Amino acid sequence: MECLEKIHYDSFNAQYKMERLQKNDEDVNQETREIKAGVFAMKLSTRKLPKHNNVSWRGNSCLKDGDSATEFKDLVGGYYDVGDAIKFNFPQSFAMTMLSWSVIEYNAKYEAVGELNHVKSIVKWGTDYFLKTFNNTADSINKLVTQVGVGDTCGGKTNRNDHYCWMRPEDIDYQCPVSQCDSCSDLAAEMAAALASASIVFKDDKVYSQKLVHGATTLF
Repeated sequence: MECLEKIHYDSFNAQYKMERLQKNDEDVNQETREIKAGVFAMKLSTRKLPKHNNVSWRGNSCLKDGDSATEFKDLVGGYYDVGDAIKFNFPQSFAMTMLSWSVIEYNAKYEAVGELNHVKSIVKWGTDYFLKTFNNTADSINKLVTQVGVGDTCGGKTNRNDHYCWMRPEDIDYQCPVSQCDSCSDLAAEMAAALASASIVFKDDKVYSQKLVHGATTLF
């Protein structure tokens, strides 16, 4: 099992370590992948973090995301791109789609290592954000949010943005710009896939599952 230094996770108690030693390498590797995926997602989380946040050096960030001049006034939440404090809907959608399908395919595995509720909360963190990025109550839409934040240093630009201001997300004190589009069928399709797959993950929560299905149908 690869070193997990700097990751403080309550699953790694003495009992868990003893149980781990009794399992074959494949089981250990599977558990490692599942736990690392969960911790990695928490590192990239944005908004007010939950009390059970297991990444001690991450805090609340970008609690004012949104565009007050449009219907997208509240865009708090979701996940940052790796290495940035920008929220790109396309890679987020792909990540949530793949993570949802891992829960669908390996539900028992997640449950066996005590990670099922955790991974479901990670998926919901993403889908809750997606539902804010378009009118999810409508039957059809003509615009959606593509990203929150921007990185641009071209031509010596020094305006405050994610690539010019190198800082922790927790220290960002400027308003992150919101980008929208009205002709991005590829993004809409990927977001639809994320919501549709997540609706299966939350099939036991009929109200939320149906909300995801409706959102996916609207996007598609």
